Amino acid sequence: MLSRLQAEIAVQVERVWAEMMAGATALDPDRIQAAYSPHPTVAVNGVILADFSVYLATVRPWLTFLRALDATYDNVHLEVLTPDAVVATINHHLRWTDAIGCSGEWHSAWTAVFRHNDDQWRIVYSHKSTPPHRTDLSTARHWQTGAA
Repeated sequence: MLSRLQAEIAVQVERVWAEMMAGATALDPDRIQAAYSPHPTVAVNGVILADFSVYLATVRPWLTFLRALDATYDNVHLEVLTPDAVVATINHHLRWTDAIGCSGEWHSAWTAVFRHNDDQWRIVYSHKSTPPHRTDLSTARHWQTGAA
């Protein structure tokens, strides 16, 4: 059974996660970025992105091209390791309609490590796993290098 402190920490961390997903639904990349530490380690299907800001630079134009985005999550498991470290596993579900009316969806499993610094919980590490038919590793490598 979780201690009272662990339960409080879990609620705080899930608030950060929920706000990030609400930011995605609002098509606001700054709210997504706010969930992360300044220099997180981020991986997609095992490819570590060298610079998270390059990844965000690809997300921003995509968000501006969308008419609507529904970002939800489920199957949340939070493990409070210490009072300042939490590991989370979560399933993400994105459904969107773009500016010309085409719709799509994408599902992924996420693992994230949250650290508590300066009175804030932030993601310092994350790994996103997507189904093979939805993954383009050349895109992940583009995010890593910024090259086409």
